[in-house]
Amino acid sequence: MAYSRPAPAASSSSISGPSTSGPPGPPDLELFSWGPAWSLPSLDPACLSVQAYLNLTGANWVNNACSNASISPTGELPMLRDGTRPVAGVGAIIKYLKRKGYDLDGHLNPVERAQSQSFVSLIEEKLYDALLYNYWLENENYTKTTRPAYTKGMSWVSRYYLPNQLHGRVKKRLQSYRAMLDVDARLVNEVYLIARDCFKALSAKLGDRKFFFGDLPSSLDAVAFAHLSLHAQPSLSNPRLFSMLAFEFPTLIAYCDRLKPIVFPTDPRPSPNRNASFFATIRTPSDLLSAVSSLLTSLWSSSASSTSGRRFSEVGSDNGEGDEKLSARELAIRAERRETFYRVFSAVGAVFFFVGFVVQNGIVRIEKVHEDDVGEEEEDGSWEEVVRSVEEDGSGGEVDAGDEEYEAAEMDLDDA
Repeated sequence: MAYSRPAPAASSSSISGPSTSGPPGPPDLELFSWGPAWSLPSLDPACLSVQAYLNLTGANWVNNACSNASISPTGELPMLRDGTRPVAGVGAIIKYLKRKGYDLDGHLNPVERAQSQSFVSLIEEKLYDALLYNYWLENENYTKTTRPAYTKGMSWVSRYYLPNQLHGRVKKRLQSYRAMLDVDARLVNEVYLIARDCFKALSAKLGDRKFFFGDLPSSLDAVAFAHLSLHAQPSLSNPRLFSMLAFEFPTLIAYCDRLKPIVFPTDPRPSPNRNASFFATIRTPSDLLSAVSSLLTSLWSSSASSTSGRRFSEVGSDNGEGDEKLSARELAIRAERRETFYRVFSAVGAVFFFVGFVVQNGIVRIEKVHEDDVGEEEEDGSWEEVVRSVEEDGSGGEVDAGDEEYEAAEMDLDDA
């Protein structure tokens, strides 16, 4: 059973299922989100949160599974498009949906609304960090699970730089966490200890209720289900979060199992505008310049960060042995050469994409012409000119040729 949008009145006490009298009409909303993985409609908790919210409200929407975050005004997914209006980010999307009447929190009192917002912030800030660490910074999980799942839906160009860029963002976000001892005196990252406290708070709030605030779902249920479903993945090489949930908080595992057929009874309806590639999002020259600029910026940021890392490692490895000891001037020269190489590489990449764009969209068409055809056209043209000249003067070509030979003979006699 899926839940449809509640009545606009705040006193609504029940939520009925969506109408099944006929096929769904044209979609009102289109959601751009990261693609599916691990039997879930999206591998990203933010995208999964909005998908769950839309289904629980019974909204008429379609899902556009993509990995091109540049289509979003904020550069991140999910993005909701209502007609021509884009709305990006979980908080902004839910707020926008509430203004349109899709309000899962209509039955909550002010105190419960405040509690819901507090738990959502806890999940999206602290619990999300644990998910990022487990998926992106546990090396075995990243190489065997996370990176293959993300690159599966990417274009062949994005696969070479986007996973490394995302990995760098995660490292920067989590750099303040440190290693600590857990309850079993094992050295673990601090992020897992914070996750345990979050799980404990959510488990206590849920209790034996069907949803967090009784018999009706709220926005907290949409966000909590999305995040916990990704935490409860036993297929990871290092399923630390799943083990914590399974052995210490089984009620949260049962909560996810109970809600999945309610939230996602079927796969989301796909958008007719699926598989938007790099070129498919370009309609005008300004779109091309914007897309190329975004791509070059991403390439340059990725290469610059790797250059800085290598430069730091070279300085740090200065141990006075042979060629390892480099002067500051030599290091600067090497760094400058690398940066020059990246600039040239970026320029060549821009030209390549521009050529691909104009050829794919038919602005320039390349056709192969045989030499025999060209020769025949030239011969036909010269014969037409001869016929035309004969018709104009009416004396024939032979008279003109004779006059030319006579004049040439007279010039030879004068020379003699």
